Amino acid sequence: MKCRKCGSENPEGARFCNFCGTSLLSEGAGERKNATIFFADISGFTRLSEKIDPEELKEILDTIFGIISESVEKYGGTVNKLIGDCALCLFGAPFSLENHP
Repeated sequence: MKCRKCGSENPEGARFCNFCGTSLLSEGAGERKNATIFFADISGFTRLSEKIDPEELKEILDTIFGIISESVEKYGGTVNKLIGDCALCLFGAPFSLENHP
C-alpha cells in the first residue's frame, strides 16, 4: 500500500505509513481518537414510570435531558443518543477536543 503523502510502500492492511505516520485509510473510512464517553441512566426510572402519569414523566425526562444537553454542549461535547431514560454523550468525538476528560 503506497502512502499518498511520502510515496513509501507499506505492508497490506497497514493503517498508518511506517515512514511518515500519515493515515493510509481512505477519506471517511474513520480515524482513531481518544474520546470520553459519558453515560447517564436515571436510577429507579422503571418504578417511577409505573407510579406517575405519562405526561408528568415526559416533563421530568425533558427537564433532565435538557439539563444534560445544555451541560454537555457547554463543555464541547455531543449528545449522541437519548434512549428511554438514558443519555449517551461524547467528548472528543466526532469533533476533536483538547482535555476532554
